[in-house]
Amino acid sequence: MKDKIQSFGDKFISIIAILSYLAVIVSGFGAMQGYGGSFWIGLVTIIGGAVSVTMLFYGIFIMIDIRDSLREIKNKN
Repeated sequence: MKDKIQSFGDKFISIIAILSYLAVIVSGFGAMQGYGGSFWIGLVTIIGGAVSVTMLFYGIFIMIDIRDSLREIKNKN
């Protein structure tokens, strides 16, 4: 059961990450095409958003790994 829950959680976080990347791309293109928008502002939005989303989800996965490692250490004792 634990493996199914972890598998679902991993898939869920991955889906949220993909949706976040899509939102960044859409907002970047929206900034490029919107009223008073600029190509450069849209490009910075896409690049900055992609870097931010990557760092955020990398941090989430690191925290999950730390939690799992702490549980293993606890179970050894």
